[in-house]
Amino acid sequence: MAEKNNNKGGVQESPKLSYEQLRAYADQLREQAKRVFQENQVLKQAVNSRDIDYAFRCLDHAELFSKEFIQAVVKRLEELMNPERPVNKEETNTEEKE
Repeated sequence: MAEKNNNKGGVQESPKLSYEQLRAYADQLREQAKRVFQENQVLKQAVNSRDIDYAFRCLDHAELFSKEFIQAVVKRLEELMNPERPVNKEETNTEEKE
């Protein structure tokens, strides 16, 4: 006789994981996320450094570009060299109370 397949569409269910296994997987994913975040930060710094370099190169040859473009480059350069701090909600609440 044929065996009955209780799974819909013939897809087999994966075995249930224990709490310890789930915790180990969560820890692995947390560590992987930390590494990826750190790599992302390094790459962001490299991109910002490159952008600043190109902006200064444009300023070195400002006579080749329009005045509006140079103003935009200067504005972008200021933004890159003076990044805004992330706003902390507690700081804004204490400032509003004063």
